[in-house]
Amino acid sequence: MNSGERPSTPFPQRGRERREALDESKKRILDLTEKERTDATTYDTYDAPMNTKDGGSEKMTSFEATFTRLIPLEKDGLTGFIERRLESKRGGVVVLEVGGPASQAMRDFSPGFLKKSAGITLVDQRDDKQRDTDVAHNHTVIAGDILSKDTDGKVEKWLGEDRVDVMIQRMYAGWQSMPRDPNIIAGELQKYYVLLGEGGLFLGQVPHELSVFVRPWVNMLQREYPDYQAKFEPEDHPYYDVIFLTRYKGAPKNLPMLDSATVKEVSAQGSTVGYWEIQE
Repeated sequence: MNSGERPSTPFPQRGRERREALDESKKRILDLTEKERTDATTYDTYDAPMNTKDGGSEKMTSFEATFTRLIPLEKDGLTGFIERRLESKRGGVVVLEVGGPASQAMRDFSPGFLKKSAGITLVDQRDDKQRDTDVAHNHTVIAGDILSKDTDGKVEKWLGEDRVDVMIQRMYAGWQSMPRDPNIIAGELQKYYVLLGEGGLFLGQVPHELSVFVRPWVNMLQREYPDYQAKFEPEDHPYYDVIFLTRYKGAPKNLPMLDSATVKEVSAQGSTVGYWEIQE
């Protein structure tokens, strides 16, 4: 069913509606955590490479395939783009994936480029061999729910005094477990934004349904804070869009967001895409 055939569905605004959305999210996360603990079957995108190799399945599953509409890529792929942007930090670059283990992706960077890296995922599904390989690459997998303060503490412990230079968020089906609440989602984005260091790059993915917020937000950043180099593009996928921004030198401590009146107005209008319903 396409978006034109669906009635517009408002986003939760009142306290009760928001609590219900959060409670439903927590239940889905618990169910998904249990499923991943008992079923080692992984999605193609669960531990995907950073770059697309010629003729490989990565053409659809790599991070490069997801974000190719946002950034100028050459033959050396997404890692080449990142390494050129952060060449001055070579050997000290810190990378964090939100919503996946990132083990395979980090191996696509040039030897010696990264200082350390990590991926946040609900369940650590690695075997002993994969863990040993990650240790050799100074890579950490943080198991936990990104909405949990316990997971926040694990991330802070891993990060220490460092700041994140590259943050990638690509959850795909994991978005279905997030609350359908723009305020909570904006809060999560803010939480991870403050971990970025100067010049840090953020690559993110959002369901089309949230484009009613994301598109005017990116337009606002482009208009009022052009140094963020913010971009928004539809991903080559039926359910998702992608965003990019840079935390420039002198950027505000907190990421500027849409004003509350706009969020309230858009929430009341709702969205006709219905991602959370389509996925069920």
